[in-house]
Amino acid sequence: MSDISTEDKLKKQAAWHRAWSATHKDRIRAYDAKRRDQKRAYYATHKDKFYAKQLKQVYGISLIEFNTILKNQGNVCKICGATKSGGRSGKFVVDHDHKTGKIRGLLCHRCNTALGNFYDDRSILASAILYLQELV
Repeated sequence: MSDISTEDKLKKQAAWHRAWSATHKDRIRAYDAKRRDQKRAYYATHKDKFYAKQLKQVYGISLIEFNTILKNQGNVCKICGATKSGGRSGKFVVDHDHKTGKIRGLLCHRCNTALGNFYDDRSILASAILYLQELV
């Protein structure tokens, strides 16, 4: 058996890695930039794949189910009827009950943000409606 403990081996390896990294910063930067560009290019050509994975992980629905929900609500925002979502992704947002996880519908970016700003609280939303009616 070796007289060097596993802990000592790990320390020696870490020291070697720090020294190597310190003397090869340009090489590391170039590799990181290349990998970053490769990842961006892959993502750009596989956006639907990543979006489908996100839908499944976060909301438990497939991209087909998402498109079915959108079609069933007339391809528009369930609140305001907008035909375009807005926002960075350009996709409608899955609105869901944060307590139960139940999907309520698909919203445009503005309506989803508005609901979020009201904390999905009906009494706050009702107060806002009353406020707007007073202004008319």
